[in-house]
This record gives sequence, C-alpha cells and structure tokens, in this order.
Amino acid sequence: MAKEIPIKAEPEEFRNACSDGYVYGICTYYGDKATKKLHVYVELGKEVSLSDRNKSDLFSDRKKFIGCTVYASLTREEVDEGKFIGKLGEDIDVTVMLVDQISN
Repeated sequence: MAKEIPIKAEPEEFRNACSDGYVYGICTYYGDKATKKLHVYVELGKEVSLSDRNKSDLFSDRKKFIGCTVYASLTREEVDEGKFIGKLGEDIDVTVMLVDQISN
C-alpha cells in the first residue's frame, strides 16, 4: 500500500492538476517537536475518484492521484529554482486540496 499525503494548492494549481501533470503546493510535516510546512513540486500520477468518506469532510474541493513523485523545499523560490532538500518519495498517493492562498 502506497503512502498518502495531503497537498494544499492554490486555485489555479488545483484547476490545472490532472493525470500525468504536476502541481505546486504545501505539505505540512508533523515532526516530534515541531510542525513544518514544506513547499512541494509533485509529478502527478493517475487521477482517481475519491471515496465517499473523503468527500464529506472539511475540504469539499479535492482531487486524488496515485503513483506520484513528491519533491520538497523550504521555500517556493527554491522549488521554482529546482533546489530541493529531498524527494519525499515515489509511488505516493496524493490528495490535492484547494485553498484560497498559501502563505510563506
């Protein structure tokens, strides 16, 4: 079973997210002592339908993708420059959630 992570994306990124595309967004990392926001670039896999359980929670605007590759940086500028602190993994399932605005 693949790992699943939520990604928050702004409206334009969310609208353009499609199978075999890409998306920029934020992934929240909950560490032992602190919570961090990582800026991510996601190579999207195949879009699949959401289960009823996911449709009924707080975020009504969601898209789910399977088989994604996720790269992380500390800032959006680093993502734009392709300067990643690491790859969060390959073959990851991603739920892209619509948010109004992402703050640095």
